[in-house]
Amino acid sequence: MKDRIKQIIEREKLSSKEFANLCDIQVSNVSHLLSGRSKPSLDTIQKIMTAFPSLNTNKLGKPLIA
Repeated sequence: MKDRIKQIIEREKLSSKEFANLCDIQVSNVSHLLSGRSKPSLDTIQKIMTAFPSLNTNKLGKPLIA
């Protein structure tokens, strides 16, 4: 999942802080996700999907970018 989040950040040319603000999550949460320290909660995934509605959640083995 961390690789998928990194893809989104890179594709959108965002900083971690900008990504966190767009998704309405804490910057520390993004940092933990990117480092692999934690996995996203369902709430976090929903917030990411709300901020980036073009992401594909049906193919968990594939990148989230549609």
